[in-house]
Amino acid sequence: LNMAGAPQPLSFADMENYFDFRTGVSFYIVESAAAVVSYRYHSFEVDDNGDDYDIRDDTFTVGLEINF
Repeated sequence: LNMAGAPQPLSFADMENYFDFRTGVSFYIVESAAAVVSYRYHSFEVDDNGDDYDIRDDTFTVGLEINF
């Protein structure tokens, strides 16, 4: 579980707010490989020369992580 956020003074350039949330689980199949399932949600607001953008996105992923 990871979470991050930033108010306007700590955000990038013209960003007003930033928020990121991640969670997931890993199941080791063998010692060097794991099946991974995760979810990520992030949103941010941008004020660019009077144009306001409110961007939100979420992603669900399933994969294989190999360590060597």
